[in-house]
Amino acid sequence: MEWTHEQKSAVWNKAAVVGTNDPKVYRQDQCGAWIKWSEHGKRDSQYGWEIDHITPKSRGGGSRVLSGPTEKTTDPSTDG
Repeated sequence: MEWTHEQKSAVWNKAAVVGTNDPKVYRQDQCGAWIKWSEHGKRDSQYGWEIDHITPKSRGGGSRVLSGPTEKTTDPSTDG
């Protein structure tokens, strides 16, 4: 599915702003994984993320951030 900029922004804004990281570039998802705005839809990226629905929208569900590789926990502000 193709997401509009507004839809991506609405979901992005649900992710946490952490420390001095630019919130327009990096955030943390609900599981603590770091995500990067420009990496949306890139499953193999270190900071990749996608949009998913826990409950189908037709049944009142909302969108959430679903990040890529689960082993990523490195704060991008530390370069490592």
